[in-house]
Amino acid sequence: MENEERLHPGHHSIRLKGRDYSAPGIYFVTICTHDRKCVFGAIAGGELQFSLLGRIVGESWVAVPQHFAHTSLHGFVIMPNHLHGLIEIVRQAGAQRAAPL
Repeated sequence: MENEERLHPGHHSIRLKGRDYSAPGIYFVTICTHDRKCVFGAIAGGELQFSLLGRIVGESWVAVPQHFAHTSLHGFVIMPNHLHGLIEIVRQAGAQRAAPL
């Protein structure tokens, strides 16, 4: 908790105490840009006109199941400065490492 406060001053986690967020289930995820800058695109005519970075974010989000075999994606939306998405952990995975030992 001390590290969280140091890294994100004023931020208070809304995570449930004792909840195992690696457990199977559907999770609502929000990912915000640094300083909430509108770097994913701009709204024009009621629609988001994606920037290059916004297109990369979309491609990266839909590729999550290719990198994490026990996940499935549901609806998502990219806004100018954040992404909302539903991600399902369909089965609890064992320990994962960035590189083979």
